[in-house]
Amino acid sequence: LRKKKPNLNSSGGDYQAWLLNFKKGNKLKLHMKITLFTLGTLLCFLGVQGQSFTIGNGSVSTCTGYFYDSGGSAGEYKPNEDLICTVNKPFGLAELSVEFMEFALGDGDWLSVYEGQVDESSLIDTYDKNNLLKTKLSTTKGSFIFVFHSDGAGSGQGWKAVFSCPGSSQIPAVAYN
Repeated sequence: LRKKKPNLNSSGGDYQAWLLNFKKGNKLKLHMKITLFTLGTLLCFLGVQGQSFTIGNGSVSTCTGYFYDSGGSAGEYKPNEDLICTVNKPFGLAELSVEFMEFALGDGDWLSVYEGQVDESSLIDTYDKNNLLKTKLSTTKGSFIFVFHSDGAGSGQGWKAVFSCPGSSQIPAVAYN
């Protein structure tokens, strides 16, 4: 028996169908016609833009990814939050950087950033509505520690930041500890 070949032109009914074809030695070969739309969709689902995570009590190890306030990428953070999040660089890499792309806190809310440990000598700065975080921060001490406080008066837009490891060609995924 011969199997009919599928019609692979743009007007055919089998245009994006999978074709299973048995070849010599009963090996199964899988063929797929990938259109630009299909490729774009796959890249979107695979997370080409990197991992993302929100501030929370705990720690994360990453070399790349987006970092948001507790409201995530589209929401506002909530009132009465007190959160501590440690972001560690992956083992073997020399430097970890974070750049805040968006930063908008409400009255009475603040974000303190430390490198390595939480003590007065490790404090990079405390940022709030009047002291905006607008520079790229880097550390070779192994981690950033973010201490966030929001008062009970309301919420704000929060932040969007991106992590990177300068000089690294590898892009490890986010690992939650």
